[in-house]
Amino acid sequence: MKVVILATLLLLLPSVWADTTITMQAIKNPNDLRMGWIAPLINLALERTYEEYGAYTIKQAPVMAPARRWHSLENNKYTNLILFNTYHKSRPPELTGDYTFIDFPLQMGLLGYRICFHTKEKASYVKEMISKGKIKNLIIGQGKNWTDVSILRHGGYTVIEAQGYNELFKMTHANRFDLFCRSVHEIYDEYHSHKDAQGLLIEQTFAFYYPMPIFIYTHKDNRALIERLKKGLVLAYQDGSIPTAFKQYMGERIRFARLSERRIIQLENPAMKGVKSDYARYNYPINAPATSQP
Repeated sequence: MKVVILATLLLLLPSVWADTTITMQAIKNPNDLRMGWIAPLINLALERTYEEYGAYTIKQAPVMAPARRWHSLENNKYTNLILFNTYHKSRPPELTGDYTFIDFPLQMGLLGYRICFHTKEKASYVKEMISKGKIKNLIIGQGKNWTDVSILRHGGYTVIEAQGYNELFKMTHANRFDLFCRSVHEIYDEYHSHKDAQGLLIEQTFAFYYPMPIFIYTHKDNRALIERLKKGLVLAYQDGSIPTAFKQYMGERIRFARLSERRIIQLENPAMKGVKSDYARYNYPINAPATSQP
């Protein structure tokens, strides 16, 4: 009888010998800083929970178009598949019933700070509109169906959409719009190394800010994984591992943005209305002035 009871208890406990397999969204470009930070972050969370949940193996999912990725997630096609995405009304987890998100912001709020490229030819006009308080007269370029488009339009800005990422640089050079706005960590690498950014200037007086957290999404049935990742992320944040690693990884990009010297224009993200999440408590503290409405 004692043997039976012991065996039953062991079945109910997480096995320290079990190897948890996680299938992670493929990162097409290993040099993409936006996604490059995420893999080390996931590893920190898994390492912090190693003693409680056991060993783990991370596999990369096949490279898939966005629609196929979400279809694979909804159908639980791959073992413990995790995707990374901004919150979007067209994919509200609480309404689909098939997948959910872990409410920890993987970019720690940095994605929401946007500063802008413009050309030398546009410099005087951009400066004039800003000095006259007519920023909304400036036309902004963004990628087609990017989350930023709905946020900026909701805030009263005119947006021109481009079909591709590289096309945006070409259209900026051609003065098809006045500003091409990027997150503070994206613009650093683009300014220094993207061939199509050569010759562009960075506007120096203001930055947009809008809440645009990137979350981990997974199927709702992956309950053990959801529990482990949330617990691991919080533990690694609380013991300082995540803030320290984030500062090392993103520090130079944050300094380059000079947010403390800019006027911060805060915009509402309509997709975040009604989202029940305490993610903002984990945002990295940015030394920026008080935000203002446009």
